Parts: sequence; structure tokens; C-alpha cells
Amino acid sequence: MDITGLSEEEKGKLAYFYRLVMSYSDFKHAHRCAMYSLEQHEQLEKKGGDDLILRALYCSMVVSYSRPFNSYGKSNIGEIPPLKNEIESAFTEQELKAHKYLRWCRNKYLAHSDAKEIALTPFVTSDLSNKLVMPSKVDALAPFTREYTELVLELLEKTYRWCVEERHRIEPEIVAWLPIEQWGAEG
Repeated sequence: MDITGLSEEEKGKLAYFYRLVMSYSDFKHAHRCAMYSLEQHEQLEKKGGDDLILRALYCSMVVSYSRPFNSYGKSNIGEIPPLKNEIESAFTEQELKAHKYLRWCRNKYLAHSDAKEIALTPFVTSDLSNKLVMPSKVDALAPFTREYTELVLELLEKTYRWCVEERHRIEPEIVAWLPIEQWGAEG
């Protein structure tokens, strides 16, 4: 795609459109993880089973949700910057706190093992004969509670919708800059 004739402002709008298209998939995946996680909460409560699936869903949900705000990348039109604060005005105060907490979890627990936040404090047991070393720490993969996952699901529904609405809002401005190709039609 040739963007040499576009102004810097137009290139920025096109890059923003690309980010929205990519973000939609990330928000959709995070939304599906939250929904499935809530279903798994019910199953685990009934069976008293292992929470491996909840941990995996939690990790995938948080990383996918955070990706649009953390990822830079190159594309056929150049650099695609992450979302900034465009979405935050759509959030309630409680949703904004959840949004910031999800991103914090991604940065401190899931994408990186932040030693300070994980609070690793190994100790030697005093009540066992062989003085066993115990690696006490915060469980970075502990899934959210059912109630918090429900709050996150509401946030994700709003984020998902916002992304679609924002994309449709700017699409008329950028449609002239996109290549025209036949798709699905026999010619």
C-alpha cells in the first residue's frame, strides 16, 4: 500500500485504524476468556477441582486485554503505536480502576516476573528437622475471584463495543486511502 501522498495527520489516522482493527481481536479474545472463566468457576465450585484452566484463562485474558495498550509494531504502512488514553473517557471510575489493574497485572505478574511485586521471601522452616527452605511469594497466576471476573467482563464488553464504534467512526475518513480489491466475487 502506498501512503507517500498522505499527510502525517492522515498517516496517524490510518495507523490508529490499524490499531483498532488489531485491538478488536485482542478485546474479543479477552472477552471470551472472561466468559469461559466464569463458566469454569461454576464447574470448579461444583467439583472442587484444579484451577489450572482458570489460571490459563486469567493469564490469556489479561495479556490479550493489555496488548493494544502495550504493543508497538511495524506494518505495511509503518509503525503502529499502541492505544493511549482514548478509551478511558468511556469508563466509569470503577471500570477505570479495573482497566489500570489489568494492565498492572500484565506488566508486573504475567509478562514479567517483577520481584518486588511477587514479594519473594524465602525462609528456613524452624519446625522441621531438616530445615527446609520455603519459597514464600505472591501467586502471580492466581485467577481473579468470580466477582472480580464479572466486573472485568463488563469492562471487556464496553471495550469491545468501544473498539467497534471507534473503528466505524473513523472508517469514512480512511476508506479513500485503502487499496481496492475484489473479494469473494467472481469476475
